Amino acid sequence: MQMKYRYLKVISITIILSLLIACSSNESTPPNSDELKNIFDKSSNQFEEIKEMMITDVGFQEVLQIGDNSKNADKISKDRYQKYTSLLKLTGAERVTAYTRSKINTSVSFLVYRSGIVTGGCLTKILFMTSGRPKKPDWANPYQLTVLGNGWYGETKCN
Repeated sequence: MQMKYRYLKVISITIILSLLIACSSNESTPPNSDELKNIFDKSSNQFEEIKEMMITDVGFQEVLQIGDNSKNADKISKDRYQKYTSLLKLTGAERVTAYTRSKINTSVSFLVYRSGIVTGGCLTKILFMTSGRPKKPDWANPYQLTVLGNGWYGETKCN
């Protein structure tokens, strides 16, 4: 009986410590506006090339995601996928996602920073949007929008 309680105590402490580590604040901070501009400027040719490729490859009213958690990547050739991943590495982005809502409403999003967990973290993206600028979600606090020019934006959303 004593051994059973000891085992449960060890398991409980392990779970609590794991939760504390997972929920602890991340030492790193999202890139500020100047840093986002530098990230974009340093690899603007690669961002542009990937954007054009994504717009060509994404189907009407579909999602195409390359990088971690790829979606619909099976619709493109292996060579094309490898070209995406090699260009993506040059940008420093973790993944790129394209959405088409209509022929004139397409967005391409590059995930360049993330921290925390779903209920308490930050995401920073470099976005290309054909129809206006991103809107601040109600849940995002703090929120930072950086205009990069020609339909490109930097966006940090935290909760």
